[in-house]
Amino acid sequence: MLAATAAGLPVTPDYDPRAGHAGGRTFSRGVRNAARELAFLLGQLGHV
Repeated sequence: MLAATAAGLPVTPDYDPRAGHAGGRTFSRGVRNAARELAFLLGQLGHV
């Protein structure tokens, strides 16, 4: 995926095969995904 980006910057895919077409995520799964995204962002900014 990294090679497919024009900027060459890291990407974080958001894929959950159990979510279905409607994106049916539980609240706890949403919180966990938000925490992962925040950790990725902070890591890219050099804070982790």
